[in-house]
Amino acid sequence: MAPLVFAILPTQALAGEVVRALFTAVNCLGAVCGVLLLLTARATSGRWLAQTRSRLTAVMFLLTLLNLAVFDPWLDRLRVATGSTSTAFVWAHGVTAGMYLLLCLLGLWLVLLDGGGVMPATE
Repeated sequence: MAPLVFAILPTQALAGEVVRALFTAVNCLGAVCGVLLLLTARATSGRWLAQTRSRLTAVMFLLTLLNLAVFDPWLDRLRVATGSTSTAFVWAHGVTAGMYLLLCLLGLWLVLLDGGGVMPATE
């Protein structure tokens, strides 16, 4: 998504603002979904944290909160203080990209746990 936005919009600054807003929205949506999934798991199972799905959801929820509360503000501060081409910003951007990749892989694992017999559900 980000490369496409940077290719279409006229300036890097505008593209960065759009991508940042999109990722913030995705993280907020992920946090809301995480709360709803965890509440549903708790309401439907007495041993909900013993379930692999619930543990994965909890980890993803915590990582999403970490993105929203720590990494996103840190990246914004670095961008303002040092510019988007500084070594510190590029390194921090790599850390946040790695965090997002980790969230995507955990989400894939979660889907595969429930994916119609692709992986057996572990309760």
